[in-house]
Order: sequence, then structure tokens, then C-alpha cells
Amino acid sequence: MAPDDRSRRRGRMGGAIRTFSAWCRGRAGIAVLAVSAPILAALGWIAATRSPGDGTPPTRIEAYAQGLRAEDTPGAEAVEAWLAAARRALESPVPVSLPFDGNGWMSESELAAVGYRFGLREGQVVEVSVSVPSAARYFVELFRVPPDTAAEPLFVAEADSVDAALEHESRRDGAYVLRIVPEPFRGGRYSVEIARRAALPFPVAQRGPSSIISRYGAPRDGGRRSHEGVDIIAPRGTPVLAVTKALVHRVGRSENGGNYVWLQDWSRRKNLYYAHLERSWVDVGMVVEPGDGIGTVGNTGNASGPHLHFGIYDLDRRPSDPVPYITPPGAVRVADAKVAEPEE
Repeated sequence: MAPDDRSRRRGRMGGAIRTFSAWCRGRAGIAVLAVSAPILAALGWIAATRSPGDGTPPTRIEAYAQGLRAEDTPGAEAVEAWLAAARRALESPVPVSLPFDGNGWMSESELAAVGYRFGLREGQVVEVSVSVPSAARYFVELFRVPPDTAAEPLFVAEADSVDAALEHESRRDGAYVLRIVPEPFRGGRYSVEIARRAALPFPVAQRGPSSIISRYGAPRDGGRRSHEGVDIIAPRGTPVLAVTKALVHRVGRSENGGNYVWLQDWSRRKNLYYAHLERSWVDVGMVVEPGDGIGTVGNTGNASGPHLHFGIYDLDRRPSDPVPYITPPGAVRVADAKVAEPEE
């Protein structure tokens, strides 16, 4: 492109942005994708892999951009510049450690967006709160970063409004990006809080992370296999609790596990394993709720002392580390673990 052509193009772009800025300031609002608060509250989180033309409903920011284009104003190039700013925030986020509490400012005279990158473990829930004192609308979106760094980030959840709140439970270990995008030319000061917590309550009554005496992955049989759960020490007879709404799938006894209960958590497509029970209080086919007693701590099977062995498995029997699911981040560290004997 010749220098004069580039200059004329920049001039047209600047004029379009200025016209679009004035037009946005005079607007009361634009029709966008609407989702009722009760439905959002019931869902809690939305997981979706987005690809062009896959039939997935547009995100709120996409629907907003479609509404701007449909107005057929002179700001078409400015809309694309706004979306380009949003893409840059996703491609070059600011790394942060959780919990994170920050403030920022986005100029109303510019097209801006910001991204924050952080890690989550499988079984952790991220909680995001964005506060905007002005009347400006902000789009808040969460993306998962694929292991293949060349792949596009995957959209998983969104929120908007003056006081936006978002929650998402991570289904795998990995990196995430939170993107905050104000309406075009409607920036200002904002504050953001990002925290994480365990998705499930602790499975033994009146006990917590300090009662875990053997971690997931600890060596067993001289290193020939690894521990597929956690061991939680507690006095004999201490109630063992359901950690989520689930179906009682199996109740029985085995040589290693002693008295056991298997629960099926269909919301996560997981099986939950409780072993070494003194006795069980449930029958196959029952539906339990979080906090319901399902039995008591014992030392049946190959356990030398009273404790609960608690495991989490995919439906295809792939084990997951229960620690992120049931303990606050950082409450249990590998160096703190002590291996219980005899071996599971």
C-alpha cells in the first residue's frame, strides 16, 4: 500500500471511530442476548467450545457486536477495532496469582480491554467479581487455555452488568484467562477480585485438611503403583459424609477396601469411593445430598488404624487427585504428607 493510501485509510478510520464514539454516547442501549438471572443462577457455569459456524449461540460480546453491525452506522471499522482490542487482551494477558484483588482504569477515549491469566486445578472453583462504579457496561468472560499453545483459547463462561459475578468449576488442571471488555468508548475505573475454592466439602465430619495423612500419588507396593486417593484419619465411628448430590451405586465389602460405598456424581460424571468404613448407612439406589451421613470411619480391610480412604474417579476409572476438590488451595502440600501403613 502506498504511503498516501495508508494516510487516507488512517484518516477514514479515525473519522469512523470519532463518529462511532459520538453515536455510542448518545445511545440508551442496544439489544443483546438476554439470559434471565434465575437461569444463570441455576446453571452456575456454562461450558462451551466455540468455533465459527458450529451452531453455538453467540456470547454476549458477540451478540453486542452483531447489534452494532446491524445498526449500519458509519462505525463498522470501529467495531472491528473494538473486537481487535478484545482479542489482544486474550492473547497477551497479565499473569496473576490467586487470590487477586486489583483496580484499573480504561480510557473512555480509547478502545481497550484487559486480560488476567491464572492457573486452576481440577476440582477448584474460580470466583470472579467485577465492580464498575459508573453506568458503563463491561463484558466479563472466562477462557481455558489449551495445552497446545497454538490453539485458540476455549470460551467457558461469561457475565456482565455493573456488578458482575462469575463462577466456574475447573474440570481439569490448566491455565485460564479472564477477559474484561467495556462497551466501546465507555471505559472508566473498575475493580476485580479473583479467588478460588474447593468445589466440594470435606467428607469426614468435624475434620479438615490437617487430618489427611496420605496424599494422592504416594508410592505403594514399593513404588510399583501409586495411591489413588487420600487417607483421612479420624476416631472410629466418626460420620462419613456425602460431598455432593449423588446416587448410591454400590455398597459392599472387599479384602483391601473393607466396607465400602461407591457414589455416582452425574453432574461431574465422577464416581466417589469411600473405603475402610466401620459400617455403612446407605443402600444401593438411594440419592444422597451434601452433608448426608453415608457411614462411619473404621479400619476394615487392610487398614491398620481408623481412617477413611476417599477416591474420585472418572466413569472410565481414571483417578483424580481429591485434594483440590475438598481442601482450600495450599492447605495440603506434598511435603506434608505421611504414608499410612499398611498399604492400600
